[in-house]
Amino acid sequence: MALRPAFLPVRVVPDSLEPAAESTSIEIVLPAGPTIRVGRGFDPITLDAVLAVLEARRC
Repeated sequence: MALRPAFLPVRVVPDSLEPAAESTSIEIVLPAGPTIRVGRGFDPITLDAVLAVLEARRC
């Protein structure tokens, strides 16, 4: 079965009471349950590899 790209719903919520400009991380909540928190200055290649592993586990 071929994988098809899909759009997933996204909900943006404030992390805390501090202004968004001062926020130091983002949070990604995947449909299967895992949550990934990424700090400022992350390596996009490493994040891509982690997401690929998590997506492969869903199959």
